[in-house]
Amino acid sequence: MNALGAILALTATQTAALSCLPPDPARAFQAASEAPSAYVVLLGQFAFDAADLPPSTSQSERVVNPDPVTAHFVGNGLTLDGFTSPQNRDIALE
Repeated sequence: MNALGAILALTATQTAALSCLPPDPARAFQAASEAPSAYVVLLGQFAFDAADLPPSTSQSERVVNPDPVTAHFVGNGLTLDGFTSPQNRDIALE
């Protein structure tokens, strides 16, 4: 029985690791810094037409690779001195 308990405990830990985690800036920065792609860190607001978003579905019916949504961003980009680079641009939300 102890082996079964250990297996269940390890399985529960792995399952919890796969669940959605709350946003964490440090974890997001670490993931971005390790990614082969380049990222820009922005702080501000996006404006877009909500009608352009993919339809809301259940997790099992999720749209894979939905079309990008055109949005406008106004705010600041992160520099070595903080969020000091003014940004006012159209972007594609994915």
